[in-house]
Amino acid sequence: FTQAAVKLDQAKLLTHDYDAFSNAVKSNQRLWTVVQADILEGNNQLNKDLQQKLLDLSVFVDEHSLKALAHPRANQLDPLIEINKNIANGLRIPVDP
Repeated sequence: FTQAAVKLDQAKLLTHDYDAFSNAVKSNQRLWTVVQADILEGNNQLNKDLQQKLLDLSVFVDEHSLKALAHPRANQLDPLIEINKNIANGLRIPVDP
């Protein structure tokens, strides 16, 4: 998620280069497609509430990504970046000193 957030953040500077911009957005969509597939497989060990929240986020990511691809503007990527950063922060395992 962190790598996807970094790519999206870099793409904010590439709105003039649609291929580079869209590659970052599509890469992020692939990540979220993997999340969707994992949850929908039925073997996922997450509790149902968390599964539903992640599915809801993945739907938002899909819809927002399509808007960003249709109208490439730097600020279109901010919500996607924030979601990825928050997920990455939530997945970090604290290291004991």
